[in-house]
Amino acid sequence: MNPSASAPNTSGALQPLSGTTRRLAIWLFLLVTLKSIFLGSFVIPPADIPDESGHYAYVKDIAHGNIFPLLGQATIPNDLWMDPVDKRPSPFPRTNYIVQHPPLYYAIAAIPYKIASLITDDRWYHIRATRLVSALCLGLLVVVLFRTMLDMRVDPAKAVLLAMSVAFIPTLTNLSAGITNDVFLALVSAVATRHFIRYLLNHRLQDAYLCALWLTIAGATKMTAWIMIAAMVAILLFELRLPWRRWLLHAPLISLVSVLAPLWWMGRNLYHFGNPFYIGITDSVKAALPHLTVEQFIHADSFFYPMLVSFYGLFGFSGYCQTPELAHLCIGTRLTHITDYPFLYFALVILVLALAFLWLTVVHGRQLAQPSAPLHPAATLQEWMTNLLSNRALRVVLIVSAAIAGTAAYLWVWPQLHLEEGLREEPFINAILLIPLILGPTALVLAVLSREPSDRLVQYGLLVFVFFGLIFLTQVFKAYVLVAQMRGIQGRYFYPYVPLLLASSALVLEKLRVPPHAYLWAVLGLAVADIYTYAQKVIPFLETVKI
Repeated sequence: MNPSASAPNTSGALQPLSGTTRRLAIWLFLLVTLKSIFLGSFVIPPADIPDESGHYAYVKDIAHGNIFPLLGQATIPNDLWMDPVDKRPSPFPRTNYIVQHPPLYYAIAAIPYKIASLITDDRWYHIRATRLVSALCLGLLVVVLFRTMLDMRVDPAKAVLLAMSVAFIPTLTNLSAGITNDVFLALVSAVATRHFIRYLLNHRLQDAYLCALWLTIAGATKMTAWIMIAAMVAILLFELRLPWRRWLLHAPLISLVSVLAPLWWMGRNLYHFGNPFYIGITDSVKAALPHLTVEQFIHADSFFYPMLVSFYGLFGFSGYCQTPELAHLCIGTRLTHITDYPFLYFALVILVLALAFLWLTVVHGRQLAQPSAPLHPAATLQEWMTNLLSNRALRVVLIVSAAIAGTAAYLWVWPQLHLEEGLREEPFINAILLIPLILGPTALVLAVLSREPSDRLVQYGLLVFVFFGLIFLTQVFKAYVLVAQMRGIQGRYFYPYVPLLLASSALVLEKLRVPPHAYLWAVLGLAVADIYTYAQKVIPFLETVKI
């Protein structure tokens, strides 16, 4: 089998949408948006989206003129959702830790809140109006993913199924019904990813600058996007197809555009807190486990399993705390997780995709190990590197060494991982989520050696995802050293990286000639799992905590 021969035709000018395709995109947007509006208006109680109290308080601060509330000073009011039972002011106001985030999403969400507050004093309409932003963002996310697949010349039937797949991730649809910056960030990241892909496939300088612009918008939304900026801009510069004098002009400009918002936010943090990356944790905090090793860390507690569970199916927060009749139950948060058949089906889909990546990596590795004449002249850093490594023996050594390094990393990590007693699915989940560890080093080598842009795009999606995963794991490790507990293991932090990984997956499936009916059954399974999740578990759970 020759996967490259069946790759989509990604060359040539981009075609405008046909009337049928345009109508399909509109119906996709309406379907997904209306579902989220319904969930946010009638199903999910106020404050039952993760950290929604902090997000909503941030929006209200901006709407009422406090444009840049300061971390350590901003608070979450006691009457945010409804009048408290005790009319006396609380002697211990809650600090709003959410204002650590840059303000772009909150400034946009303040617009519908302000409009609703001018029309009515009923706070329920204020909440629902503010939640509309996330609902619209999920609908637009599906449309942007759809357009991205069409830009890649993926068959429209397959494109619509791939784009719709994200709308059947229950945690994401849950977030799209609430006040949170996560769905807005996913949308902005998808737009940046679209221009990133368009540049890789067509080399229009305009797309490189537009990608950088949308990356800085992502950086003005959440600090986790800064890692994506570093990865994508590095690849853009590596792929920048310009004479070297023009490259020296445009490379710094593209880099500058991409970091304008992060530099501003870092400067603000430096001015107020003396730390450009300040998130409310001071350097004076004494570490609980200062001598903890990485081996001890990954053996001490579960990491991969709870992360994937929270990525797919995590619901609830603290809305029940706001109900006067249930105030006596208000101790911490109240959550439910999806770990049964829908989750296992989702894990199976991830496994199939991971094995497809693995198989295509083997095939491409064998192809690139064959003799090949160098490109003349080299127009990009990538092509210059390909020419430099054109010797067959050298390429074989690099590919084999990368494969051995990835396999060795897998074999070293696997026996060290913590396994929760009685949790039979955990080894299965660990095995799936460690596959990128095998592929990472080889993907780096193949991205340098591959001549086809679509082949490199497959590797870039994997590399950016692995890069963020390693940074994420490092941050969790640092938190564990400080407090001796797993903190911040939230799968939603990976949502901004899903568009690029999904695009890479689309190319993998195209290159392996996967038939359309396989897409259909996979996505139908995800849709049924999503419906089952809400009907059997989520809605009954939320009814018990509803205000």
